[in-house]
Amino acid sequence: NHEYDHVLGGDKDPSGAPGPGGFRPEWGNYAYDSGGECAVPMVHRFHSPSNGNSLFWYSFDV
Repeated sequence: NHEYDHVLGGDKDPSGAPGPGGFRPEWGNYAYDSGGECAVPMVHRFHSPSNGNSLFWYSFDV
């Protein structure tokens, strides 16, 4: 989810993105977005391989 970020409390960002405020790159044009809550149901419903960082990024060989 490209809008997964937090305005406050980057320590609560499960993506593990470094820096304050979670994933909010300088090149992003986010303005006001959902604040990241749209990823909460996805994280709890779907399970991902253990070789990555939950649903936020992982890889597998096909």
